[in-house]
Amino acid sequence: MSSNYVAAATTSDPYETFWDILNREAELVVGIENGNLSLAPELIQNSRLGADNAANISALIWQALEELKTSGVKTYYTAEELQEMAQNVSENGLPQETIGALKAENWTDEQIQALEEYIVQDGGTLLRTSI
Repeated sequence: MSSNYVAAATTSDPYETFWDILNREAELVVGIENGNLSLAPELIQNSRLGADNAANISALIWQALEELKTSGVKTYYTAEELQEMAQNVSENGLPQETIGALKAENWTDEQIQALEEYIVQDGGTLLRTSI
């Protein structure tokens, strides 16, 4: 990916831009379907903007994944590792660092408790059915 995609994406919110482009696309398609063929050039331009925006979003995701890898965050777990994690949560609850991170994201105690219960009750079942 070219670094100028990332640079372009940081000047505005690419996710908000995505919805703006998508909404405009729908408006243009309806206009063309209703016989206003003069909208075709704008539809083509809007589609090109959508492609550029998708490249921006893709580059930002790639950059974030690289930053996660560099920081040591693991982004893939085997089924065995996930089963072990679910077992650990069922025996000891969520790790304090996880609880702290969830609270930093404004999770309530009830929501955190519900997540623990979900992992304990359904974690093993979900893993067995997805393997």
